[in-house]
Amino acid sequence: MGIVVDASVTLSWCFPDEQTPLFLKVLYRLNAGEEALVPAFWPVEVLNSLLVGEKRGRISPEQTRAFLSDLAELQPMVDHTSVEQVFETIQMLAAITD
Repeated sequence: MGIVVDASVTLSWCFPDEQTPLFLKVLYRLNAGEEALVPAFWPVEVLNSLLVGEKRGRISPEQTRAFLSDLAELQPMVDHTSVEQVFETIQMLAAITD
């Protein structure tokens, strides 16, 4: 079993003013060996936010590289759900739970 991690949780690990005890607990569990499951757009969303952080002076390019290296060590499993699965199967399942 794994933990689904979105960009907001991930980025909180880089930006201390965005951290919460729950988000830090997720990081602890991942560092302890649980698997990170991330949506397909996660790498782009995380990188974009880090680059914006650089432009705003929140982090340095070196910090970005170090953070990305740390994330790579977690070996997140990227979800590659097809458009058809989202538009058909997942939509149908979502309708059932409403």
